[in-house]
Amino acid sequence: MRSFASPIGIWSAVLVGIAATAVFGQSFVVFTGTAAYGDWYSDAPGVRRKITPADMPPPYATASANNGPSVVAGPPHPVPGRKCRLDLSSSS
Repeated sequence: MRSFASPIGIWSAVLVGIAATAVFGQSFVVFTGTAAYGDWYSDAPGVRRKITPADMPPPYATASANNGPSVVAGPPHPVPGRKCRLDLSSSS
């Protein structure tokens, strides 16, 4: 014989969950406007940020990021006693 959850049981569980959230819920700090543009120093558990289109700068008002790729030097030397060769066959 199968037993299914009754609608009364489901609704009572939902109401208990809502009541527990209302009673024991945390109040969150919400930053708006220019205060919403924070960094990781101002981050903390429960901090929320509300950024609206009115809070954003107009298009092309800020400089573009210039942090493209660059070539870096390879490792200095292989571990003593091991052989190492540079394989350039797959580079285009």
